[in-house]
Amino acid sequence: MTPSLELVLAQLNPCVGDLQANTDRAIGLIRDHRDADLVVFTECFLSGYPVEDLVLRPGFVAAVERQVARLTEAVLEIGGPAVIVGAPEEGPDLPYNAAYFINPDGSKKVARKIDLPNSTVFDEVRHFAPGSLRAPVLYRGVRIGIGICEEMWHPQVSQHLAGELADLLIFINGSPYTRGKHKGPRLAHARARVRETGLPLVYLNQVGGQDELVFDGASFVLDENGTLCREMPAFSEDVLKLTFPFSSQRPFQSYPGDVEADYVACVIGLRDYVEKNGFKTVVLGMSGGIDSALAGAMAVDALGAQRVHAITLPSKVTSQESLDDAVQVCKQIGIPVQTIGIGSAVRAVQDMLFGTGDRVPGLTDENIQARVRMIALMGWTNEYGDMVVTTGNKSENSVGYATLYGDMAGGFNPLKDLYKTEVWELARFRNGYRPLGMYGARSPIPENVIAKPPSAELADGQTDEATLGPYAVLDALLRGIVDEDLDVAAALRRATRELGDKASDPLVIPFLTLAHATRIASLVRRAEYKRRQAAPGVKIGPRAFGRDRRYPIVNRFAL
Repeated sequence: MTPSLELVLAQLNPCVGDLQANTDRAIGLIRDHRDADLVVFTECFLSGYPVEDLVLRPGFVAAVERQVARLTEAVLEIGGPAVIVGAPEEGPDLPYNAAYFINPDGSKKVARKIDLPNSTVFDEVRHFAPGSLRAPVLYRGVRIGIGICEEMWHPQVSQHLAGELADLLIFINGSPYTRGKHKGPRLAHARARVRETGLPLVYLNQVGGQDELVFDGASFVLDENGTLCREMPAFSEDVLKLTFPFSSQRPFQSYPGDVEADYVACVIGLRDYVEKNGFKTVVLGMSGGIDSALAGAMAVDALGAQRVHAITLPSKVTSQESLDDAVQVCKQIGIPVQTIGIGSAVRAVQDMLFGTGDRVPGLTDENIQARVRMIALMGWTNEYGDMVVTTGNKSENSVGYATLYGDMAGGFNPLKDLYKTEVWELARFRNGYRPLGMYGARSPIPENVIAKPPSAELADGQTDEATLGPYAVLDALLRGIVDEDLDVAAALRRATRELGDKASDPLVIPFLTLAHATRIASLVRRAEYKRRQAAPGVKIGPRAFGRDRRYPIVNRFAL
């Protein structure tokens, strides 16, 4: 009969580089659970994750190892429990991504990650040396096989540990959120490892935002049959106590649906970016459109209304309807709004550039307005210390329908990886439901803001779809061109399938042509230089601009 172990799983939100605070958090939790047998922390918990090139900086890994030593002394002083904790470990060339098993007597064993991900958002081959296969750790009669994140997605480590007679697999993770990942490949790979080995499996993931990534937690336990017997909450810290061998009880958590998960990820990403960078308050330009309304609702949900400021920045082409909508949005999300007219500043720049003679206004004048607005917002941040929340969506950024150093600028963009159709979807979702932990009101966005035609409102009578075509078509094309790297013809076929019956709409048919798809692909290619200079934002979908999709700026290859 397999001996029992009292386990404590710590699904926490570490901060990269805050070595002392991360270690203090671990020591405090160990003290609180001194009667347990084993406390488990996530991948690179002591350093925070991902550490990127910080792990290559001279002295960084040595500083981490001093915290490992401090943690070991604390375990010895407390007299138990044992601890599994992730941290970089010094190597002969590159460091290792390691999991330390610290016994109550202060002795240690180390598992070094073998499978180093080197795709999408990960560059671990750049930062870590691969480890080697290892034996399970024998602790209080239980042989514990330890794996690290990517090793769960491949059979080698699990099968080796099973061959070494492991009783239990524990994987510590830093696995970021992507739409559909948890219920799809993550659980599928975990169950595959259980099927191959016949062993129960613990999957422990970190939670919280780190730059453009959001870690969704949602840690879980599978029994030897692959049955989900315990599940921890998504997107929030939690500590779970359980006994091994595991009983197949019904899990008490439920992972949210895709739309809710997307919304919460955007909120958590914004919240942790603000908090971990030390900003007290944020400011955003409120236009009366759907993008700034949703970004404002997210900011209030993340930080609370008292930490969010809004400014309307009307020019001579701003309609009274837009001003009224902006004020109504601020009223419904519960924040004050201030108005700063930009007309005189725009005229001053125009006069400076062109003199006072007659000329026909054009794109230059539209961009002047956007840049003057950002000058005002950045001036506000200099004076009051706020961070600018950027409000552009992925559709606009894909095709360059945004102003460099204007509406693309700022501190952080929670909408960065949301196509326009997804912005509408999330706005409707948030109006109908307030996820747990959100600070904002129940229906924060006026229905007329959701319903009205979108416009940058930089020229009289301007609408987005008059320039770009219907957003339903644009987004369907972009999912093929950007997210799936399809050529133009394949992206067009994919878009037609996605649109279904809408593809036969007379208003849609003119935009489902090879010529239009080719134009969109060309805009995507030419806008790369703009996107490289855009504000950071949350990764949501399968191919986010930035660290996920990395194309050259100078590129003559037609997409």
